[in-house]
Amino acid sequence: MTESVPAVLQAIRANLNLTQTGLADRLGVSFATVNRWEGGGNRPQRAPMARILELAAEAGVDVAEVGDAPAVMSRRRRAPRSDVNTTKPMEQMLWDAACSIRGEKDAAKFKDYLLPLLFLKRLSDVFDDEISRLADEYGDHDLALEIAEADTELLRFYLPPGARWDVISGRKPYDWPLDERGRSTAPKDIGEHLTKAVRAVVRYNPTLSGVIDVIDFAAERNGERDINPAKLRGVVEAFSDPRYRLGLADVQPDFLGRSYEYLLRKFAEGSGQSAGEFFTPTEVGFLMARILRPRPGETCHDFTCGSGGLLIKLQLVARELDPTSKVPLKMYGQELQAESYAVARMNTIIHDMDVDLQRGDTMINPKFRDSAGRLQRFDVVVANPMWNQAFDPSLFEEDPYDRFTEAGGVTSGKGDWAWLQHALAVMNDGGRAAVVLDTGTLTRGSGSRNEDRERNIRKWFVDHDYVEGAVLLPDNLFYNTNAAGIIIFLSKRKPAARKGKVLMLNASRRFTKGRPKNFLSSADVLELARIYQEGVPVDGELAVVDVDDIVASDYNLSPARWAARADQMECRTIAEVADDLTTLERRDVEASLVLEPLIRAAAAPGGDTTSASFLQVPQKDSELGPIPKNWELRSIGELCEIWSGGTPRKSVPEFWVGDIPWVSGKDLKAPVIDDAIDHVSEAGVYSGSRLAPADSVLLLVRGMGLAKDLPVAAISRPMAFNQDVKALVLKGQFKAYPGRFLRSAIYSGKQRLLGRIVPSAHGTMTLNLSDVESLVIAWPTDPEDAYQIVRVLSAVEEKVRLQRQKGVLFDELFGYLLSHLMSGEIGLSNIDRLALPIARMLPNEVPA
Repeated sequence: MTESVPAVLQAIRANLNLTQTGLADRLGVSFATVNRWEGGGNRPQRAPMARILELAAEAGVDVAEVGDAPAVMSRRRRAPRSDVNTTKPMEQMLWDAACSIRGEKDAAKFKDYLLPLLFLKRLSDVFDDEISRLADEYGDHDLALEIAEADTELLRFYLPPGARWDVISGRKPYDWPLDERGRSTAPKDIGEHLTKAVRAVVRYNPTLSGVIDVIDFAAERNGERDINPAKLRGVVEAFSDPRYRLGLADVQPDFLGRSYEYLLRKFAEGSGQSAGEFFTPTEVGFLMARILRPRPGETCHDFTCGSGGLLIKLQLVARELDPTSKVPLKMYGQELQAESYAVARMNTIIHDMDVDLQRGDTMINPKFRDSAGRLQRFDVVVANPMWNQAFDPSLFEEDPYDRFTEAGGVTSGKGDWAWLQHALAVMNDGGRAAVVLDTGTLTRGSGSRNEDRERNIRKWFVDHDYVEGAVLLPDNLFYNTNAAGIIIFLSKRKPAARKGKVLMLNASRRFTKGRPKNFLSSADVLELARIYQEGVPVDGELAVVDVDDIVASDYNLSPARWAARADQMECRTIAEVADDLTTLERRDVEASLVLEPLIRAAAAPGGDTTSASFLQVPQKDSELGPIPKNWELRSIGELCEIWSGGTPRKSVPEFWVGDIPWVSGKDLKAPVIDDAIDHVSEAGVYSGSRLAPADSVLLLVRGMGLAKDLPVAAISRPMAFNQDVKALVLKGQFKAYPGRFLRSAIYSGKQRLLGRIVPSAHGTMTLNLSDVESLVIAWPTDPEDAYQIVRVLSAVEEKVRLQRQKGVLFDELFGYLLSHLMSGEIGLSNIDRLALPIARMLPNEVPA
């Protein structure tokens, strides 16, 4: 008997007990693709069909003739679709739309216009799908439309004719009604049409008030439209591309949250406005949900819910784990940012999820309280709050809910452990939680001789056995940072086998390289969740650590320490460590030889003019204060050409495959830089950036990096740079001077520049070009003076670097001796043999 493709897929899922998501993972395709195949929307191509046949054989499904069967259309009629059989990614649609209005509004505001339109397009496509479903039942499309208009309760959301996308896009004519005075109500342009449309949708669907109608697309300022109607028409056209359908079977479940994340990455973060907007990559959310394994009917809470993605993933995983259950999760979310709150409401509406969303600051005013005014408690708590957020400690000391003083004490001002204290406070007696934070949360203060409040709170959590586990994530997953994150799992009711133990999962190598961000594959998410749930040690990935061992480590909870890979745990010989230390000591001595005359002269009474004559040179007064007499004052504009950079198009992959460093503000963290996080090709440089020559100086002029310091660095080789950075290239008559001196001169006057920084209209810290050009610095008339100063300052910087490197080596030496002495691999009889290689590392006098 010939089986249809949808029937075969359904039989495979039934026999193997798979969800559509699970089947998509087995076939190596997306959830949306499997959904379309089962709905009869299109037929698998040859390669995926071969995989389906293999899986069918494994599942014992009879598919004798399926490979030759004609494409089987679903009995359910769908809305007419384009003949175009390719699907551009969501990112390309958003990029096309954004490009339509770039320049009309600040980049950070793009999402405020695009997301309501994206949501309206989704509502319209779903409306079309539901009308097609009714047409299947009643046998006629026009009749189905009449029935839906007469009884709007038959649909998720009813859209009046003027708000349907085919009318908005001009693809279908519509006769606008007349008003009470006989005048046409037809809008004058697309801006008025969109505003009418969203308000009409809200009239028929009051639950969408404050969600879809937050923007007036026809708003004017000083007699001019905020967004030109022609630009808005371009956005509508981009969303109208038939390859971008957003119906029930066309997009992945969390497409709106992903869209929001994409827009933030492309625009807000690029202009330094990511503060307060921390979003969890989709796969990290699924990993949290799969480890927590929510059960039907459980109460779930996200106290910094953003776009609602973590709550949505909890519900999706709960449905997957128990597909027959009719009991949904009871979900609660709180969010501070208005834009994120609106997107969360859109997101939950799209998923038909009933979520109690409240807006407000969780730390100051937690919204979910019981009738007695106490914090409401939940079965499952998830969150990804802002990392290392600064708070006034008095907020914690005067907390009316006793979240902090009763749970380890008040933290020093960083909010990481305060968020975990809040999570614990809102967990019920059998509750569990997963919170994403910075890696330093697990280690800060451990091993320090000084009292550390974060370490004390960590101690309290460990001593009370509330820490179930910690997961170290790979680098470069999150949109607003390249740093790795961690997930801390808390539990108030550990299974008996896990009491007194902590699971340490090191997932740092489980990533797929991406551009611009890495990601966890679906297979890795499933495997990591399995490893964690089973709790069986895996070399280099999972360690099950006794609380006593954590106490002995001074409460260091880093998975990198406890679940190190085998290649990381290979100890070098003590002689190898000693050789490296000897090399560093030799370099340290070389740097000291440069500094010794200066230090000796400065320390000697009255100075030693024979060894450091440059300490006592004739001086003269200037507007900057005293300067050497043979120096002069020069402005940056006199000394340098100032070059602007840019960003090659991200949509052209070949621009981003190369070995030329492309510098942004996050790279300017040292006086001299040798490389950058991102790299571009020559074609990428020529398309949208510029190449600064070696020994130039790069200065950040726009971005949040200017809030606390002046990011400025000399470059050791030619580098490209983005639009937030300026290159200062010494002019012809000054090319004999080292760029490192220019960098030092600018940095010495940083307070004058920092005082000129102003926020732009949308809040980004900005340094005007005129202020850079007019900055006056002291400049030697002899280049040799500049080289001498660079030599001295470089020696100091070298000694700082060497001390850090020596600290790492001494840590390695300590670990080697600790493990070998305690295990007996080195006995006391070996001490004489060890004395020679380590003698030069010890102080000259050792207390008896």
